[in-house]
Amino acid sequence: MFLYSPRKKFFVLGSPGVGKTTVIEYLFEFLKKYLSDFNFLGFITKEIRESGERKGFKIKILDSEEEYILAKRKNFITSKEFKNKPSI
Repeated sequence: MFLYSPRKKFFVLGSPGVGKTTVIEYLFEFLKKYLSDFNFLGFITKEIRESGERKGFKIKILDSEEEYILAKRKNFITSKEFKNKPSI
């Protein structure tokens, strides 16, 4: 199986909304469950949506439950959140 040989990079390409992030999340959970010696590090970028509209982005660390705001529209961010943070 191709997963048993070393890989340095893995790219998933596609249009917005086709499920690239979902595929990576499922793949990560599968590999973590069935290949305990598999080393898979990284993060995914997820949208922050409110009422169906994109308001910003957050980063989710794959091997933990940690999430961080990457960017958020200025008119949808509090002054406390906005201090020293990128915005879109």
